[in-house]
Amino acid sequence: MGLFSRRSELGKRLEEDRRRLGELAEDYAGDGSDEGFGLLEFSIRAFELAPTDDIAYLVDHGVDGSDFYARELSPCWMELSREQRAAKIASFVRFANLLDRSHPDPGSQASLQLAELRASVRTKIVLLGSAYDCQYGDSYCRRIAKDPQSFGNYELSRA
Repeated sequence: MGLFSRRSELGKRLEEDRRRLGELAEDYAGDGSDEGFGLLEFSIRAFELAPTDDIAYLVDHGVDGSDFYARELSPCWMELSREQRAAKIASFVRFANLLDRSHPDPGSQASLQLAELRASVRTKIVLLGSAYDCQYGDSYCRRIAKDPQSFGNYELSRA
């Protein structure tokens, strides 16, 4: 494998998830009241189908698409500009990079909480990124998956 074809584990997972949700996202372009993209309907259907390991994990832990939309997606989409949406998605990528470097003791409560947080953040990235791409005719989600590290790392303050 060449130097430039290496992809982080996070990047591989995001790329696989992006591919699994890409066609589904196209079905919701131009629908709904989310300024041209049916994000609520897309989220509900994605959680019904559970096409990614992360969504399947969340479903197994009692999360459904409409709850996920209301709690996690709507505040990052509704009434925001294109630039604000892109900034929100980028901040989740930085947070995913941080979470990817976290390794609590296996089987601990912290490990279980981290697994759910990782699944939630990666799902937000892929659902919002797919919506963004359909809404704006972009390839933002593909760029994220290609090199999530280029978005930087979320820095926690020591305070």
